[in-house]
Amino acid sequence: MSAVTMSRALRRRWWWTLWSLLAVLATGITAYFVPPYLVGGTTVPGLDMSIPGYYVSLVFHAVPAGTALLVGPWQFVPRLRARFPRAHRRGSAAAGRALPQQ
Repeated sequence: MSAVTMSRALRRRWWWTLWSLLAVLATGITAYFVPPYLVGGTTVPGLDMSIPGYYVSLVFHAVPAGTALLVGPWQFVPRLRARFPRAHRRGSAAAGRALPQQ
């Protein structure tokens, strides 16, 4: 078998295409799913308003989740990681805290 090598320009174009797709999808998911929690949750299916604190806990989950979705794709941009390593580490640490612990 022969190894297929891509030129640097082609790799870069593919990388930015895939990153753009990721950023657009993350923005779309955030724009679609987070606002119902911010306007009272009337369109959220299965919302049980009789349990105290249930809705507040959903809002406290949805807003940071939406923020993480919007900020997340920027963690993959190499130039930003190189130029602003503190911001990258802070974002990575926040993402690590959001992941479930074993």
